[in-house]
Amino acid sequence: MSALKDVYIATERHQSVRSDVQTKRKNPGSDTSCNHMPRNAYSYGPTRNYGHERENSRAIDGAADSLADLETIVESSKCTNSLLNLSSDASGSPLLMLEALNPREEFLLSYFSENIAPEMVVMDDIHNGWRYLILPIAYTDELVMKAVTAVSTFHISNKTIDQKLSKTERLYEQAISGLKSRAALSQYNEQDRHFVFLTIIILLVGVMVNGYSDFPILFSILQAGLQAIGGEAGLGKGELARFLVRQIRKLRVYAAPLLSPETGVYTILTHSQQSFDCLHHNSGLHPDLSSTFDLIANLRQQAYDIYLHRALLQSHSAWHSGQIEQFKLTLESLPEGTPGIHSLVWPTFIAASDSRLPEHRQFFQQFLEAQYLRNGFVNILSALQLLQRIWTCEYDGTWPALLPEPKVFIM
Repeated sequence: MSALKDVYIATERHQSVRSDVQTKRKNPGSDTSCNHMPRNAYSYGPTRNYGHERENSRAIDGAADSLADLETIVESSKCTNSLLNLSSDASGSPLLMLEALNPREEFLLSYFSENIAPEMVVMDDIHNGWRYLILPIAYTDELVMKAVTAVSTFHISNKTIDQKLSKTERLYEQAISGLKSRAALSQYNEQDRHFVFLTIIILLVGVMVNGYSDFPILFSILQAGLQAIGGEAGLGKGELARFLVRQIRKLRVYAAPLLSPETGVYTILTHSQQSFDCLHHNSGLHPDLSSTFDLIANLRQQAYDIYLHRALLQSHSAWHSGQIEQFKLTLESLPEGTPGIHSLVWPTFIAASDSRLPEHRQFFQQFLEAQYLRNGFVNILSALQLLQRIWTCEYDGTWPALLPEPKVFIM
């Protein structure tokens, strides 16, 4: 339990570079040194048109451009409230009916359902737990509600002027404070434990959306929480527990190389196979897409191998383009609009980090740019900025040591 309390103390002391992130959005910077690359530096030629556009970009852009605040967006929104259609899960079990939500919460939950939940799964369908599990719980639990609404408002604020961030920050800080008040996990029943872990993983999505440097602190809270309950087994059984375990296993492996090379190597060697649980889950639900999921799994494994090769051998191993070319060819074999292609940000970022040929770098850069244009997650901008630093520095094979420096969750 002391480990968890120590993490919360560190959270209180932690002053993130949020203002720096916000400044970067407005002023990418002019320092082109190895340590500071401007956002507009990544350019190898005309950006390839992937044909992807943000599905709700017209409505969101219009709100961002013409409405003064979130309340106005709520009042004028014609967004279909998909939450009100969540009457049962895939097995027919009734879900909580969402009634008596105030308009602001209703809008933000619906916004999460339509703009955030689809990004967190390989296949967005009626089985998407980020929608049909988390959102009804948000209605019943204040802490989960604060986390969900904070993530939605962060995503909206990415499209609006900076003065609106104060309200968003308050929601985020309230969610963090709520976690602190529930730090004694051993005193809570299984359901309340689930709600705490849901809040943590939702906030981890939040730092993907806003690009803040709180990621290591939040991940430490997740790890300390798991330790406090005796590991994954402490989450118990049932559908929500299984959902949490799948998400934690995926997040754990993606996060590890962004924390330190040592953590990255150890976690990939010991836990990488568990990270495929979500893919196996979706493959069972959609056997007709099993070949697509196999390709996605193959790309993840290629990225793991690329990282391990470089992190373990570093400059002692000569670079060759074969691995990177194979990754590029595999990614190109997935047609536009393929389900799950949006889930390949992390693998593509890893392959891009080890690339040297201009044509490889251009391809990976354009793929990541397309994902940002589609989902608006600021962590992808941070990934592109970090790639510029890696690519500009003289290549010596030690890029795994640079990945943790921004403290941003790239996924």
